[in-house]
Amino acid sequence: MIYSFITVYPELSGVVKDPEQKHKLAAIDYDVLLEFSNYFKYFVKVTEVLSADKHPTIHLVLPLKQWLINLSKPNAHDSAAIASLKKYMHREIASYWELEDVHFMAVILQPNFKYLHVCPAVKDKCYNLLNDEIERRRAESRSSYASSSLSYPTTTSQQTTEENDADIIESCFDLEQSQTRQQHMNDEFESYLNEETKLKRNDDLFQYWIQRQQKFPILYSIAKDILTIPATNTCVERLFSASGAAATESRTRLSADKLDKLMFLKKNHLALKFITNSTSPETNTTASASYDELSINERSKDLLDHQKNNTIEEQTDEANNDDDYFF
Repeated sequence: MIYSFITVYPELSGVVKDPEQKHKLAAIDYDVLLEFSNYFKYFVKVTEVLSADKHPTIHLVLPLKQWLINLSKPNAHDSAAIASLKKYMHREIASYWELEDVHFMAVILQPNFKYLHVCPAVKDKCYNLLNDEIERRRAESRSSYASSSLSYPTTTSQQTTEENDADIIESCFDLEQSQTRQQHMNDEFESYLNEETKLKRNDDLFQYWIQRQQKFPILYSIAKDILTIPATNTCVERLFSASGAAATESRTRLSADKLDKLMFLKKNHLALKFITNSTSPETNTTASASYDELSINERSKDLLDHQKNNTIEEQTDEANNDDDYFF
């Protein structure tokens, strides 16, 4: 809103006719308003980064919170107004933005953050929480860890929305590696901390852990559980909007069960397509080729259960409507 006002500010004096409004307009310090806009734009950037739904975001919460706290420290070039605002925001961000244990563990699961150089004050807390979780899972299953048999795409590329967003995240990365051993640290955890691998800007964090599920089986299981948690509820709101677009007035017979499956397919059809196209060594090549020729549209129909009390004609119409909407 501030940015929009700044954009039209030069033209307002010629548009506003009311003397009282002109007086209020003249009382606005444009330079201070510009400072406010330049400061708050970083909050918008952070919100956009944490609201992404195509890659993990929960590991970014702690670093970006600390980044905003650091940003809110007044400097010598700030005016009195912006310095006062920064002091207030510095205090409020630290106290109002509460974090859960999963946030402290998640940040360690991103190899570029694992030494917590951006927020060293909570390093011990993060390490202790993750180490305790490793020991808890190890105690629950003393037998060998059962790794997943599913294969995944080999691509490691994730497109970021803007270069500026990536720059903000990279400013939180660790500066150098630390080989300090923490007291009572789990061997698997220590081995992970000593690994020098770093992710590049567009590398896939999920792929990183999939490739290391044999080397770090317990950490992999933790990463699989924690990194799938969204940092904000934005993706849920998007799903609500999508379900609203599907359950229209012309589709009042659409059951909740079918709507749930439609939303699942809408969000996961690319992954489902890859999984169903994956072939095992025992699979016949000819059968596999013919199966691959089936469209995702046809395979999805098997997952849509029609209500038993509908007539055959109504079921056919609903299936066609589902296909038109979804694909």
